[in-house]
Amino acid sequence: MKKENVVIKGIVFLVLFISVGLIYSSVSFADYGTVIQGSLCGSSSGGNSGGGGSDDDSSSSEDDISIISCKAKIYGETDYQSSVIKTATIDEYFKIDAEAIVKNKSNYDSYDTDIDYRVDHHNNKFDSNDTKLAEDTVDIPAGSTITKHMGRTTVHVSHDGKTITVSKGSHHETFDVINGKATFYIFLDVENRGDKDISSETNNREHAKVTVLVHKPRDPQYNSIASETLRFYNNVYGSHFFTVNINDRWNLPKKYPNWIYHDPSFIAFKMHYYGTVPLYTCWTKNETHDYAMLAGPNAWQHLSDFAAAAECTETPWVVFYVYPTQKPNTKPVHLMKKQKNYSSSYNYILSNGQQDANHLRDTFDFTFVNQHPLFWAPTSLSVIPALPQIGKIVSTMRFYNWRHHSHLYSVNADDIVNLPRKWPDWQYHGTSFKAFTKQRPGTVPIYACWSKYGTHKYSRSWSYAKQDCTENPWIAFYEYPGPGPGRKPVRQLWQPQLQVYIYSNGEADANSLVRRHGFQKHGIAWYAPQ
Repeated sequence: MKKENVVIKGIVFLVLFISVGLIYSSVSFADYGTVIQGSLCGSSSGGNSGGGGSDDDSSSSEDDISIISCKAKIYGETDYQSSVIKTATIDEYFKIDAEAIVKNKSNYDSYDTDIDYRVDHHNNKFDSNDTKLAEDTVDIPAGSTITKHMGRTTVHVSHDGKTITVSKGSHHETFDVINGKATFYIFLDVENRGDKDISSETNNREHAKVTVLVHKPRDPQYNSIASETLRFYNNVYGSHFFTVNINDRWNLPKKYPNWIYHDPSFIAFKMHYYGTVPLYTCWTKNETHDYAMLAGPNAWQHLSDFAAAAECTETPWVVFYVYPTQKPNTKPVHLMKKQKNYSSSYNYILSNGQQDANHLRDTFDFTFVNQHPLFWAPTSLSVIPALPQIGKIVSTMRFYNWRHHSHLYSVNADDIVNLPRKWPDWQYHGTSFKAFTKQRPGTVPIYACWSKYGTHKYSRSWSYAKQDCTENPWIAFYEYPGPGPGRKPVRQLWQPQLQVYIYSNGEADANSLVRRHGFQKHGIAWYAPQ
């Protein structure tokens, strides 16, 4: 009897022990759910956690997230690659994208999985402190595979070719160009429930490698505000295309093999310059590029008319800037057309001067769209001013905004390229008075701000510059506060009808602004070095 009681008690104890264990196990799963360890592109965490992981679907571990691949491509290309090589020139912008394929190989759903694209210099130092370019939060059902994309990310080669910057939104990282090459790596950091582990950094599948080969053109005029146009011919559609983007010399035929580089043509401006207007083009339904010069402050309103008349298949864009009328050292450029053999449509071409236009007419049966030139082009690059170099004393660059009738003065040489590119309403109008880029003994900062009148206001006084302004003033450059040897006065002038300020390049310029444009003198703003 005693022996039977002992057996019965043992069985009861065993049943209770198993029950408690099951209850504890159930609570454990309910409280903690699925845990996903951090991983990089191509690596696996949990049940198959070797660097790169396994593709075996038999695993049933609760934390078994694997990133199958991580690849990149130049935006516009077709295929994603584990290693991408891009040839770029100084001051070039291009875009890249990355693609990651992630699989949940467990039997449990993964909720609120955080996927971050990050960028780093080296492929052996990946961690969660690397610059984040993009992020997303997704649910991954058990056994499912998802594909995520980083989206368009900009790469910019600096104007001196010494660095490249990878940026997306407010996030950016800069890399050095060494011996004409810069390399960076894009990888994926996957996190869930606060886990920030970074797994193996040695597997090649964990990242996409991007190599940028920086090409510095031999042309000493590359940094000029103008360039020779490159002419391409499409042997399938019988169409011509002109561009001032030197990268198209290599990239266009590579991307579209039917476009064949023919030769350099006339000279055009790469951005707004005083007296120039934009030249628009578009790809038409007749499979050719048509061109139109739209001048005047309402030019942008006529884009729809040009697009309709040319039967454009997309919104017209600015290819370069040209003179609308004849200037010294310029030559005429005609828009010409030739009927295609297989249809009633036309192949449009721009001549390289009057002699070339006559040759196109007499030899290739092109006809003039209009007897008058479409625009006028500089005869050589030698008549085009080069970009100002930043030194101790520089000439300020003056920009004009035709919408607000406002002027902007800058000593940053990059603005001559970047300002019109970012805000097309600002046109470069040449240089003005001289200024110091850094403070010298005897000079004071000149503050600038954007006023409520829609114009830039400059002053030696921060508090005065702040008046009527929509933002805090910043230091634009440095000048002398009073007269002295080698200095000339710069006057602040006000136009009451337009309600805009302008700053003279000396007394003669101030008097001309008063006499010819109705400005009023508001005293001497500062003294500039001569």
